[in-house]
Amino acid sequence: MTEDPPEESVHRIDDAPATSARSTLDLIKEAAMVLPAILALLRKLMTDPAVPRRRKVVALLAVGYLASPIDLVPDFIPVLGRFDDVIFAAYAVDRLLHAVPPEVREAYWMGSPDTLDLISGLVAWGAEMVPAPVRRLLGS
Repeated sequence: MTEDPPEESVHRIDDAPATSARSTLDLIKEAAMVLPAILALLRKLMTDPAVPRRRKVVALLAVGYLASPIDLVPDFIPVLGRFDDVIFAAYAVDRLLHAVPPEVREAYWMGSPDTLDLISGLVAWGAEMVPAPVRRLLGS
């Protein structure tokens, strides 16, 4: 016959310390902290003569598309309205990042290598969502 452990040694799930989730404001602050480094990287890539002109044109088209009031999916449609903007921007950034060797990207990057890896992974994920016919049209 087994004995029940003393009450004070029993750990219940509701006794676990609560972990604090980051608020939306915290996430916005973190994104704002890395945004200058991202913009500096993109500016350096846009002025790098080694980056093919076609990739620079795609990046400029992305900026124009984001600024344009005309969208493939209207912005008033919840979630999907912004999704096309994010995907097209991710595609353009991904193409710029992959236009140069990794050591050039790292030389241009002002932040930590882990952050650059995270950004590269996120934009690659977004770029994969661009339909194949659109990718062919844009020349990748």
